[in-house]
Amino acid sequence: MRDPARVRHRRGEAGLGAHRDLRHRARPRRPDRRARRRALRPVADRDHQRAPAPPSHLQAGRRIRPLRPQRPRPALGADRPRRRPRRGRGHRAAGARLARRGLSAAAAAPVALHVLILAGGSGTRLWPLSRAALPKHLLPLGPGGTTLLRATVERLLPLGAEVRVVTVEAQAAACLAALEGTGLDERSLVAEPAPRGTGPALGLAVREVAAADPEAVVCSVHADHHVGDDAAYCAALWEAAGWAAATDGLATVGLVPRFAATGFGYVELGEEHRPATWRPPVVSPRALHPSPGLPAYTALGFAEKPSLALAEEFVAGGRHLWNLGLFAWSAAAFGRELRAAAPDVDDALAEVVELRTGGRATEAAERYRAIPSAAVEPLVLERGARLSVVAAAFPWSDLGSWSDLLEARRAAGEGDAAGNVLGGDAVAAGARGCLVESRGGRTVALVGVEDLVVVDTGDAVLVVPAQQAQAVRDVVDLLRAGGRTELL
Repeated sequence: MRDPARVRHRRGEAGLGAHRDLRHRARPRRPDRRARRRALRPVADRDHQRAPAPPSHLQAGRRIRPLRPQRPRPALGADRPRRRPRRGRGHRAAGARLARRGLSAAAAAPVALHVLILAGGSGTRLWPLSRAALPKHLLPLGPGGTTLLRATVERLLPLGAEVRVVTVEAQAAACLAALEGTGLDERSLVAEPAPRGTGPALGLAVREVAAADPEAVVCSVHADHHVGDDAAYCAALWEAAGWAAATDGLATVGLVPRFAATGFGYVELGEEHRPATWRPPVVSPRALHPSPGLPAYTALGFAEKPSLALAEEFVAGGRHLWNLGLFAWSAAAFGRELRAAAPDVDDALAEVVELRTGGRATEAAERYRAIPSAAVEPLVLERGARLSVVAAAFPWSDLGSWSDLLEARRAAGEGDAAGNVLGGDAVAAGARGCLVESRGGRTVALVGVEDLVVVDTGDAVLVVPAQQAQAVRDVVDLLRAGGRTELL
């Protein structure tokens, strides 16, 4: 018989098993895994629900860290509650990092984007097709025969910004006709009583934007430019707007020069100041994709239409970009810089807005006409304003001459095998590299000629070598001096 001290009592009822036929074989018992776990760590059963912890199974003197109680979790499938952002030492440290980079911590908050389209040109570069009453941005030179103004509005759609068209009162009706179907109406127009250059025009328009949204970031673009990559164009504008919001300053988009152009302005690059992980804080109803990571620099200055030798030096040095006239700034920053650089212009614009608000449109127009004409670069940007420049690369042309239009159309895939681009009723036999715009109801035929521009509008015919297309301005000056205003 076994030693009684070695007899182990079994739990449960007597016998081989309750309610089990004795003829069945006993099932082997599984080892108790929980017993093995008890020797390693305390039981954490239900501790995530903050229930009282059971007594520890650890032996005395053992030094094993107990489990941390888990936070209460929502039921499976439930939405996670939104957490309030922590604003402790980490927030202050982030603000210090932004300050060291010249950025504003307050600019991290999303802001709305507005775009001003400058559409008030006089229309002499593409004479005789463009006239004072029908400037370049109202000509059907865009994709599919649309006007350049409409093409610009459609190009900006991915930004989801609020768009205003800055024009002169004499062109307001024509601009509205070109904008039909775009969602813009007379409330989207900012009309100058008379053309006074981009400086006063933008000052007036930014005041109108600031009255509706003081925290807005504003972009300024031109209505008569050709762009070959709309996505890259919008991405560069987005980046410039982000820099304007982050630095509480002014920004511009510069284009990597393709050749030594003497008809363009240049902007000189300073130190690169783009943080590697920074993202533009600007948001809009239809936000763009993440930042493309375009480099940004401090702008050191502008050079307007340099000589050929100087332009070649700029291109070879790699520290100058073409100035496209694409700008971005917060409404508050532009107002501050305009006030510091040209207080007389700022005072005059304040009077114009006050007179308009009071219903005294005639007096407002007279006061605006008294403002000296000036471009925004010498009026504001070149007078000590803190300016960033975003370096971009996309097909672009300001369509400043007929030869520019010919090149842009060729790049867009238009033209025949000989490089001729024929518009209207025109034929070419043995001609190469010619541009024809026949809009006078007559057939224009080219035979054996090269690199010519021929434009027929019915009341005027222009024939000029493509390389000398810039000389059209001389013709316009001669007509004006001779009193032929009906052709202008």
